[in-house]
Formats: sequence, structure tokens, C-alpha cells
Amino acid sequence: NRQLAMGSGCRRGTSDHVILTAIDSACKKIAATCQDIGLLGSTFVRQGEVGLLAAAHELGVPVYVYENEQLQQMIDRCGLEISPFVKRQIGVGSVCEAAALQASSVKKLILKKEKVSKVTVSIAWEK
Repeated sequence: NRQLAMGSGCRRGTSDHVILTAIDSACKKIAATCQDIGLLGSTFVRQGEVGLLAAAHELGVPVYVYENEQLQQMIDRCGLEISPFVKRQIGVGSVCEAAALQASSVKKLILKKEKVSKVTVSIAWEK
């Protein structure tokens, strides 16, 4: 019964192994497993990112990518903390938390931004 929406941000060229390690670490923090994840959300800037797509394939879940306007709506609506570095790189100040919330029907984070190596992950209830 997959019920988690995983938001993920990563540096360009990050391997699926590194992304999956970050996802696994995040799941363990909330006593969940990778099998509880229903989808991965990220920024449209990473839509062709091989590591992210391979990680989603490994998990057997779809990847949803969001435009900056959609991510910004979540940042404003939920008062998310922004990263000046991410804002300079992507054009919007939060990827993982905003993407997790955008993918979630209940808009409730259960794990705030977690940074592991070159990856940030966040978890929201999917529904």
C-alpha cells in the first residue's frame, strides 16, 4: 500500500545508487521502507536526469516533474524555507519539500529536507 510522496532534488549527474541511498535513509527516519513510496517528485530541470529516472525505475514508481511556478506555489502556501543556492541554480528556492507537497493531496510533510551527499529528499503523505 504505497502512500508516500517523495520529493527529491539532486546535482546533475548524481547516480541512481546515491539517490536510492538517500531515499532509503529518509524512509528509515520515519520507520517506512522504499516500498511505501508511491511516486518521486522533482523539478522540471531534472526531468531527463538519468540517475533520478533509474532510481524511480528501481523503485517501480513514476516521476512527476514540476515547473518553478508550481514549486513556488507550495513554497508560498506552506512557508517553506528556501535555499539561496538552489534559487540561483534552479530559479526557485526549494525543490524536494515543494515537490513532495505538490505531489501530495493532503499537503502534509512528514520528513523535512534531508541532505545525503548530493541529494536532498523530503517525504509527504501522498493521500
